[in-house]
Amino acid sequence: MNTVMKSILLAITTVLLLNGSAAVATETQLRGGSRGLEQDRRILYPDVRVENGTPYTATFTVNYASIFCSNDNNKSVSKDGLWKGSRGLCLITSITASVKTEDNETVRCSSYSSSGTSYSTFAVMWGGANSCSVQRTDQNNGIDIINKTPFPLQVSLNQIGPLYWDIIQPGESFSRDTGSVWFTIQASTYIEGSTRKITTSDSTQPVVVLTVAVLAVAFTGGTFGVIALPGAAAILVGGAVLGGSAATTNYTGKTVAAVEEIFSEKNTSVSKGSAYATSNPRPVWEVRGGPYLKPTIVDGEQVQELLGSELTLTKIDM
Repeated sequence: MNTVMKSILLAITTVLLLNGSAAVATETQLRGGSRGLEQDRRILYPDVRVENGTPYTATFTVNYASIFCSNDNNKSVSKDGLWKGSRGLCLITSITASVKTEDNETVRCSSYSSSGTSYSTFAVMWGGANSCSVQRTDQNNGIDIINKTPFPLQVSLNQIGPLYWDIIQPGESFSRDTGSVWFTIQASTYIEGSTRKITTSDSTQPVVVLTVAVLAVAFTGGTFGVIALPGAAAILVGGAVLGGSAATTNYTGKTVAAVEEIFSEKNTSVSKGSAYATSNPRPVWEVRGGPYLKPTIVDGEQVQELLGSELTLTKIDM
């Protein structure tokens, strides 16, 4: 089996594992308690910071997106005080707060809410007339991009060439403070060994991020090697089952064509021009679609059908 094919299978196997019960992330891992995450703080979100900008003690709760991230409930911060809490890889969905006035009256604040944000700095602000609100306070000029696909993405902010770039895992965010400027956003499915990785030398000229087209070379002759996948996690593609007890080695041109279509450019690469980096409000983009796996049954065996959909880049309200 050639290197390209192995890298694709490794990426698919990783998706299977991450979506399987055997690989459910623990709260310790999401919170950054594992040794590996602690050794590379770059992949963790900054600690949550909640300032109290009211004249009273504030009580608040930070709610997280994953059921494996326990909420920070009923935290208290005094007047002009600051609370900090570690959250690892946990995205924030809302922050609710209340204050108790000198008359012992509880005032409930307008909450902050999001579909899941990596932003980290917030404040409970007093509005007078017994009103308060939870607000973000870290809105620098920039752009944020969230990977909502099941595969890693290589993301770049381009002008003449890529100025900012990184590889982000499923569910993670790409955030850059850039100043108020225009960019072309480019996002591509990233598979180690078959996708060209952006380097510093690319920053002075346009770069085609995606080279998954080399998949065609991987299928020269229309044959695959033996594919080892965990347990019953076989893959159905183009009518052939790869791996598992129902596997076949009689792969046809239909199977080859199916894989090439699933990993075609429209399914693995997307760009958007005239994306403005600002702070009012700071733009947030989501990448969705691309290659994905759908559970199905073949001859009584549970398998994962490999399918593809168009990769999309959409600006959302946070």
